[in-house]
Amino acid sequence: MENLGSFLIFIALIYIFYLMLRAPEKIKKSNDHAKAKLLNFEKSLSRPITEYKAYSIGHPYTWVEIRYENFFKSITTSASFSRFPPYWDKAHTFCTKVDEDNKRIYLIPRHTKYDWERLMHYDEWIESNREVAENIAIYQNKNSQI
Repeated sequence: MENLGSFLIFIALIYIFYLMLRAPEKIKKSNDHAKAKLLNFEKSLSRPITEYKAYSIGHPYTWVEIRYENFFKSITTSASFSRFPPYWDKAHTFCTKVDEDNKRIYLIPRHTKYDWERLMHYDEWIESNREVAENIAIYQNKNSQI
């Protein structure tokens, strides 16, 4: 029985070393896959990506304006080694939406589907919450008098 335990530990160590050797290759493949998906998204746009304002989640009520370059970097470098099978994460998932009329793109990490109507732009949210808008105006007025 003692030999069986040693044998199982030996097999487990070989498997761990195998995963450690393969992980960088798998992570690179996942990151390259995410990069290709984002580059295809960029190609699908009618204008260069720099002409759009990018928005994402991060606030409970409103869209947050982000830098596309930062989103691109975080998505294309997000795959990492994990202690759970399959031991390397697949490329970070995300979903996108384009508003050509207003030159806006929406990028949602960690989702493949999203309720796009859930959030509003800041100005729309302020208008929809008249009491909040009035309080903000009072606060801004007080600060401008200081």
